[in-house]
Amino acid sequence: MKGKINKKEYFNELEFQNAMRLFSNNHLIAKERFENYIEKYPHDCCARIYYTLLLILLCEFDKAETEYNVCIQEAENGKYNKLSIKKLRKFKHNLIIAQAKLLSARHKYQELFELLKNNKEHFEAIEQNYIYYFCSIKLNYINEDCKRIKSYRFKQCYDYSIDAFFEHVKKHQVDCNEEIELDKTSTFVSGFDTKKIIEEVKKYVPSNDRLFKGYFEDIYYFRYDNCGHTKYGLTDYFKVICFHDTNQFITMCPVRDCNNIPCIDLNYLQPQTTQVKRLGQIDKFNKRFKMGD
Repeated sequence: MKGKINKKEYFNELEFQNAMRLFSNNHLIAKERFENYIEKYPHDCCARIYYTLLLILLCEFDKAETEYNVCIQEAENGKYNKLSIKKLRKFKHNLIIAQAKLLSARHKYQELFELLKNNKEHFEAIEQNYIYYFCSIKLNYINEDCKRIKSYRFKQCYDYSIDAFFEHVKKHQVDCNEEIELDKTSTFVSGFDTKKIIEEVKKYVPSNDRLFKGYFEDIYYFRYDNCGHTKYGLTDYFKVICFHDTNQFITMCPVRDCNNIPCIDLNYLQPQTTQVKRLGQIDKFNKRFKMGD
């Protein structure tokens, strides 16, 4: 009947929620679920913008930009009118966040600066400060007052120092912090040579084996068996955070696991241990009585 909306044509709430449940902790499978969903419901703007954000997270920026443009086109065609008020509000918010992340990923800092200035309500206060500060540095808007800010991360933005990085990560090293609380802080085991590991990590940074979770940082995940502890116990993984598209390291620490996340194996750096042959009962008897000499 003309004028009546058949909601089944536009979305399936159960299938959408099944994909969303994987969004935060199983990125690759979530991507597959969203692709299958959008093939069935191509006019679901809400699902498509989440898919766009997922592509940005996985650093598939070209594809994300294409999907973002589809979302804009769908919105201009009035497809978002099929959304509830709550979903419409969230859709518009996610459009702004996706645009901001894409501008940042493309190093379009002037456009990002203007976007934030005109859409402050879509960003948390701490996000606003960080974006303004970083863009100001890149656009040479920074003044001496800003340079006096004592925040480690802010200072690294305008005056990067690898020595400051190594000093910063000492809080995650047992060897450098006797009072560390192992059940509350992700900590590298004693003997974990941070400087040696970072020299090897430089071979893989920057690369596509990363996640883009914020606005200016890339996260790389590495495997190095028994490298540290999290509050869940001993772990084989750690992450390194760098400024986007650079090998300027911000921080590193052990993480619980890296299931379904791009991960680089560094176990070839592990010390090689001599294999001790286990003697059977006959071997032990022969050795004891020096048989076979």
